Amino acid sequence: MIWNYARKTTDTIKNVTDFHFAKPGNQLLVATKYDKKDSLATAGVYLWNVATRDKKLINTAGNYKLFMFDDKGEQVAYIGERDSAKAVQKLYSLYYYKPGADSGIIAVNKDSKGVPAKWNVSENGSLSFSKDGKKLFFGTAPIPR
Repeated sequence: MIWNYARKTTDTIKNVTDFHFAKPGNQLLVATKYDKKDSLATAGVYLWNVATRDKKLINTAGNYKLFMFDDKGEQVAYIGERDSAKAVQKLYSLYYYKPGADSGIIAVNKDSKGVPAKWNVSENGSLSFSKDGKKLFFGTAPIPR
C-alpha cells in the first residue's frame, strides 16, 4: 500500500517482491510476481508516478532487483534475469530506462563489449548513477559453475 500523507490517499499494488523510491520522492519502482489467482495481473517492473498516481509497465515477467534512480528521479537502472525458474544458472542483465521510452532495455549482459569472457552482471553488486546522471556504475563477477 502507498499512503500519501499530504493528500490522504491510498493506492495498492499487489504481489510486490521489491521496490525503491527515487530520492526526490517523485517516482517509485516496483517489481511484482505472477499471481495464479489473478489472470489479469501482469508480473514485471512498474514505474509509479507519485503526482499522477499512474503506473507504467516497463518490463514483463522475470526476476528483477537492485533498483536505482538517478538523483533527479528520472532515469532507472536495475538487474534482472528472464530465464526459466528451473534454470541451473541465473544469468543477469543490466536494464536501463529513461523518460519517454516504451520499456526498459538490456544495457549490459554477458555478451556485451567490455565484459570479460565467462563473466556477467553481478546480482550481488550495487548500482549507482554519477551525480550528473551520465554514467552508471555496476558490478560484474565470474559466472558460477
